[in-house]
Amino acid sequence: MIKEGTLYDSVLKLKPAVGKSTKNICAYEIVTPGVPFSVNDLAIVVSLTGTLRNTKALSVSVQKSYILSIVAKHCDGLVSKPVMVNVQVNAMCANGWKELPTDQEYTPGNKPIFPFADTWFDTCSASCEKEETMAVTVSVESDGAMNTCDHDASSIQSQRDMCGASPSTVDLLPMGKSWTKDLKPVKGHEAAYNFDGKTAVKVPSENSNHTLGKFFTIATWMQHGLEKKDGHKEHILCMNRHHYALFVHNCRLVFLLRKEANQVKSLESFQPAEWRWSIPHVCDAKWHHYAISVSYPQVTLYVDGQAIQTDKEVVSVVDDWAMHSSSKVTFEQLTVGGCWKGESKSFGYFFDGQLAGLTLLTGTTETERTIKCMNSCGEKLQFNAMHKLTVGMSISFNTGLTELTIRGNDVDDVKMLLREVGYANTNGHPKPGYRTVRVKTNATCDGKPLPVQEQKIPILANAVVDPKITISGVGLKQRTVAEFALGVDVFTEVMILSDPGKELDNQENRINKLDIEGSSFTPLTCSPGHTVD
Repeated sequence: MIKEGTLYDSVLKLKPAVGKSTKNICAYEIVTPGVPFSVNDLAIVVSLTGTLRNTKALSVSVQKSYILSIVAKHCDGLVSKPVMVNVQVNAMCANGWKELPTDQEYTPGNKPIFPFADTWFDTCSASCEKEETMAVTVSVESDGAMNTCDHDASSIQSQRDMCGASPSTVDLLPMGKSWTKDLKPVKGHEAAYNFDGKTAVKVPSENSNHTLGKFFTIATWMQHGLEKKDGHKEHILCMNRHHYALFVHNCRLVFLLRKEANQVKSLESFQPAEWRWSIPHVCDAKWHHYAISVSYPQVTLYVDGQAIQTDKEVVSVVDDWAMHSSSKVTFEQLTVGGCWKGESKSFGYFFDGQLAGLTLLTGTTETERTIKCMNSCGEKLQFNAMHKLTVGMSISFNTGLTELTIRGNDVDDVKMLLREVGYANTNGHPKPGYRTVRVKTNATCDGKPLPVQEQKIPILANAVVDPKITISGVGLKQRTVAEFALGVDVFTEVMILSDPGKELDNQENRINKLDIEGSSFTPLTCSPGHTVD
């Protein structure tokens, strides 16, 4: 046995069986391919025995044991029969929560699951004699390239409808339109598009009124790469002649809005014209939802449904003159992914990243409730054991119930509350796939910090099988003409079954299982010469 994470000069010694001579053995060889072990040549071993050692530190998470086939090579070229050696890797103790599930499934529509139900905290060899403190933060997120809700066309539109978004909202990147059909979609998400720093599209003026007034909202999902401060402006949205634009510049999100000449009393007066937000979301290579809501001169940025604070460390505002009217300018163009340069009739200032659900609402602003709702994916943490809090303990939640923090001075008390944390998805049809529950632990032992690495619990959301209603019965009833004249019961053998196979035999089930009830039937025409009065 060896400990994980350790390099050994000698795992074990190899020698011939009792009664066998070592004189003719020149080397040992591992014939098992691809294993991280080697056997020293006999020439450098004083005891004339082979030394087995590992060539790299091993991990239990990769492999718990290695079965090696080893042979001895005689100096005359003969090779012995192989000997099997089993090397087991023992896990190195690490502070943290134990008995966490490695792969837990969740079926939408069912009750919450409790991934911490059997967990306990292990401090390995540390024994805390003085007061302990612990803070455990649990958060849930979706894995994958698009980890905030399901960014396909149907889910984005259905999310808008469900959240009561204004019907006047215009989609600037709709599927199947002339200006988007050549864009490269993100793999697996037809309504999300790749912009490679070389691609931009013109939005036709007939698509919507592109003039911004005093009230409007611009919103989009965006994924930008890691930090890139090369001085280039990357335009998400641009109305040429610098009327307005939304772009990324040195990992800041910048919104430009120049007042039109007819919107001000004097062209010599300065007006707020550029808002620059320094926020970490822009260059973290993750998907985020951005909404800029304008009731001029007030401008509010929402990221993932949360309003960004307006202090000077986060946002700076630059004033500028209003636009000057010009008889020479006869053409203005709204573009996505770059900016149109009228003089050269070409694009510039390209965006490098991914966009989805880019919308423009003019004449009014989207409500804060709707913006928050658009970022609600249905995934939530549940905690219904407030009565178990003891003196000195606390629990706090974020507004979306996707993160909670438990604090206390006793590990056992924290463990008791952590076991009550559940995971549920209120979305009736969430996209199948893995979600990750993250666990961050800050603990002290005898007044000193106890190192604890972040832990993860993968949760697999299963696909939802749409409910089915099956109606069965006799397909053909044959009776005499006289019997038909008196009346025949048509549906006596009919059975109605729901998806789980339960018969809908009471009013409660009918209300719960069937949204629409109704049936009709049409009798076949009687054979020629026969009539039924």
